[in-house]
Amino acid sequence: TRSDLTLNIPLLSIDVKANGDFHIDKGEVLYEGIPLQITNSAITLHNSEVTVNRVNVGYEDIIKASAKGLMDFGSGKTDLKIKAEKVALKMDKSLLSLDNKTTQLMIDYKLSAAGEFISPSSSAWKFDDKTIMLDSFTAPFDFDTASITLPKVFATLDKIAGITIKGPINLEEQKAALEVDLLRFDFNALTLEQSHFPFSLLYHKDLTISSQHKAHLKFNDTKITIGPSKFTVNDAGVTIVKNHFDVENIIESKLEGFYDFSKKLGKFKLHDFAFSNKTVGDLFKSDKEIPVNILLDKKSVYATVPSLALNARTKKDGWKLSFSDFGKLAEHSTFMRDYNLTDGTLTVKTETGSEPYEFNGKINYPYPLLVYKNVPEHNLTFTGTFKNNITEVDIADKVKIVIDKQISIRSDGIGYNVEALGDFIKDHPGDDSNTTDLPNISIIAENSYIYLSDRSQALADTITVDMEKENLTASLVHKEGVAIFELDKDTFYADGQKFNDEFMTTLFATSNYEGGSMLFNINGTMDYADGIFYIENTLMKDFKTLNNILAFINTVPSLVTFSLPSYATKGIEVSEAYAKFTYKDDKTYFDSIKFDSPEMKIVGNGIADYPNNAIDMNMTFKTDLGSTVSKIPVVGYLLLGKDGSIATSFKVTGKLDDPEVETRTVKDVVVAPFNIIKRAITLPFWIFSSDDKEE
Repeated sequence: TRSDLTLNIPLLSIDVKANGDFHIDKGEVLYEGIPLQITNSAITLHNSEVTVNRVNVGYEDIIKASAKGLMDFGSGKTDLKIKAEKVALKMDKSLLSLDNKTTQLMIDYKLSAAGEFISPSSSAWKFDDKTIMLDSFTAPFDFDTASITLPKVFATLDKIAGITIKGPINLEEQKAALEVDLLRFDFNALTLEQSHFPFSLLYHKDLTISSQHKAHLKFNDTKITIGPSKFTVNDAGVTIVKNHFDVENIIESKLEGFYDFSKKLGKFKLHDFAFSNKTVGDLFKSDKEIPVNILLDKKSVYATVPSLALNARTKKDGWKLSFSDFGKLAEHSTFMRDYNLTDGTLTVKTETGSEPYEFNGKINYPYPLLVYKNVPEHNLTFTGTFKNNITEVDIADKVKIVIDKQISIRSDGIGYNVEALGDFIKDHPGDDSNTTDLPNISIIAENSYIYLSDRSQALADTITVDMEKENLTASLVHKEGVAIFELDKDTFYADGQKFNDEFMTTLFATSNYEGGSMLFNINGTMDYADGIFYIENTLMKDFKTLNNILAFINTVPSLVTFSLPSYATKGIEVSEAYAKFTYKDDKTYFDSIKFDSPEMKIVGNGIADYPNNAIDMNMTFKTDLGSTVSKIPVVGYLLLGKDGSIATSFKVTGKLDDPEVETRTVKDVVVAPFNIIKRAITLPFWIFSSDDKEE
């Protein structure tokens, strides 16, 4: 350090003259307790004027700057030009540094009677790998307290954000009260959907950020609203004083809590949490506090919500959500309770942090709508993905569902349970006000069947279903057989033609068929319907009801002429069979049944309870087996009467697959021998009357 100072001090005057030169090669100056390194500096003194030829100042490895200019202590004017060469502030694991490669930061400092002002030029900064650009400004500055009042200054963070900021900053007292206006924001698919979002930033020991306004954001195509909000940050952690958020008018809640920096643990609470949909209403709603725990480690963030059986984890590139118990969710969900979604699990994850989202789970459902290998399935597993607003679901590797603008369902080798569907519809009456919001549904089922019971199914090569709002149309094809089905609100119509013996055998559990065809027509509601079945030109085998009728006949000597010894091995030819019925109260009421074959005719009526495997019918049985005997003169008349046939009535009750048969009255059995005696007595009259007719 070198100095050359000359002082001219008059004895009788205070007019002191001073001239000097000061050179500092390397030194240290203690300013307000802060050690500043001074290097290669030169200052000239001329009376009250100090000319700063050059001054190079540094503080540790944080700040380095140079300055030159004039300070006139006589007039009170100062004009310094400061060149910032280095600023590097460590902030936890991040670094804020001056980027002079982009633009050089120059600062003008002026002091006059008009005041003290500082005028930084435009500057560039690096925050880790992000670039911050700060516009130039001029602001009042107090050197003694190191305080500045910022005018509205524009700044940008890369292409992510643009803001204006204004307000007082006091470096000595470490205070700031800034008004910030977020003009744009776009980061990782999250964008600001409004031209500005104002919030305040207060700093005095703690940092407080708050806004009474709402920020309208969009994440991909999802609309998110945040605010009003308030949270504070200090050395201990982050406190969310209040925050309200809304996602697509679907998820809405208030949030508060504290995150502890040292423990890396956050304890938060959700208030008035609601998850709703305009089509189905409230999916989840709770007016109780829902505790949320968050734990951070070096690589992941863990969140648990015990009251919802929810565990979440984020990692470097993705995240995972797991709901281990639908029952806990259902406690707060009218929708889940109404639709019996109370027993199951769900996991949602992404490996990239964005789409596609993958999910899987299982559910135990009380309505076994799907049937596999003729067993109704209550327990189902599912997997799926969500990408570009399209959801794809795979159920048990047999059913594939695509949810886009409409719902498309494809299946192969799976049956559909009509009884379970009917129970579901009856237990879940629709709300007509919501039908306009329901998407169209398309179903194509290959190698399928309509499951009526474990003994009765309607086979289908293909089933197609199209549902639009309240209307449903469907078709079923099996070989040459075709059936159509139409549903308008709760009224349906079904018509089928040309169904073969395989279809009939599977549909009617109590018999087997060989050859022939069937048609049917049914209309009504799920609770009440009328219909007919018509079968022609078939060979019927192993008809349980007929089996038991014939077995009963064989035990009654007086009815032995009804016996069909070839039925057990060959079956019985049926020229036509007809049934007219009404379905109500889960039972089928047969108004009339007709069964025609060369050997016999059956007519009857009664009730069949297929779900409970029960039957209660009255039948009249008439046979022409005596026609050969009737051709023998005298003997035919004695045994069979004038028309050569025998008829009797039966009561059929018990199980459908093994019914009990008894004669309707004892008369049919007891009277038969007396009828023979009667005809023997009247034989002469029959002979003569026959001769008269022949003449």
